[in-house]
Amino acid sequence: MNLFKYILLGTGLLWGLVSCEMKDELLGQNDPDGATGLLSLALDVDASTNQINTKASYDEVAQFPVIIYNSDNEIVKSYTSYSEVEEVVKLPIGTYTVEAHSPGEFEQEMSHPYFGGTKSLKIEEGITNNAEIICKMQNLPIKINYDATFLAAFASWTITVSDGASNILSFETATSSPGTVYWKLNENVTQITVEIDATTTTGEPIHKTNVYTKENADESYNNDNPNFVGGDKLDIYFTKEDSETRPGVEIGIKVDITFADADETTEIPVDDNTVIDPNPTPTPEGTPSIESTYLESGIVYSISAGDAPKDASITIKAPAGMKSVVATITGGNSGFGDVMNEMGFNNGIDLIANGEELNALFEEVQVDITCPTANATEYNFPISSFFSMMEIYGATDASNSHKFQIVVTDNNDESASGTLSVTINE
Repeated sequence: MNLFKYILLGTGLLWGLVSCEMKDELLGQNDPDGATGLLSLALDVDASTNQINTKASYDEVAQFPVIIYNSDNEIVKSYTSYSEVEEVVKLPIGTYTVEAHSPGEFEQEMSHPYFGGTKSLKIEEGITNNAEIICKMQNLPIKINYDATFLAAFASWTITVSDGASNILSFETATSSPGTVYWKLNENVTQITVEIDATTTTGEPIHKTNVYTKENADESYNNDNPNFVGGDKLDIYFTKEDSETRPGVEIGIKVDITFADADETTEIPVDDNTVIDPNPTPTPEGTPSIESTYLESGIVYSISAGDAPKDASITIKAPAGMKSVVATITGGNSGFGDVMNEMGFNNGIDLIANGEELNALFEEVQVDITCPTANATEYNFPISSFFSMMEIYGATDASNSHKFQIVVTDNNDESASGTLSVTINE
């Protein structure tokens, strides 16, 4: 989240400043002798087994943006594509970091892999530094697989795959297995939770939650990193199983992992090391809920008429206490959409986990919002506080609207969600 960029966007200002210090460094004026050296840069994509299946990514290497930072983390050279990089780049002597990545934004959920890499190097006077950046896959491919017994036994289902934070993938009822999803993981993710709510063809609801850790994999193949990382591949299989404890059926879940740098696939057994509290705290009654007068109808108003509702909000309730409240905001026009993208709301932000930073941001831009705190049982998310900001960018595009989605998860890991749309006319 870049507050400065956001303020500039929100006020419609243009950034036209040039750093004199950066200019001096590029010209060698910060070095008393103006001494320089040369950089010859090679760029490639990691050819490990789990990544070589994406040949299109190799063809795109020439389009990878390249950025060179100095030791103060200032940009001294920036290229929109590797094809624009000179055969040798002249730089003042010093230490640098070179960064390259796939074209476009690195999004939370993608249909293709995203590669990136960095290289730290030193430029010495009169010497050519031959450096190579090997870009590795940054996202984790996940493939959901339904076998014939599962498709025949269940009429509907919702599957979520979570990394333990607010990063959640969802898969809904389908007649066949979906394609591979490339998932942007949070850092230091040691466990993946797979949860399914399904209804059988006879109308019986079934719920199942399994937790998987990389350390539990049947084989490690010399991969001792306990964290799931980009390039690790997960295949998740859903089957129908006969219940051993009651009449009817159960859901079978099997997870296979192929490590980023390995050519072998192994199963991750369910994590069964959960410690059960012999004297558990009683579970509070009630499940979370999302309420608003405008959830079904949405909000429609005109800027010129000034008929926006004065108090429009989403009421979030969680009798067991709130664990997370994830807000995802998408723009109904490019202006407001760019602002939400800059703030990170397009991918969803946990208002609780990021409350302190968000509160400071909202105060800075004079938006009257205070984020909820952990274990709160009720919170009002004031949609009307966004009206003045949205009006800066005028009416929403035809057949489009601003959308505010809220997902609340309580301390019992029960969730509720709702989406409110706002359509603005001139």
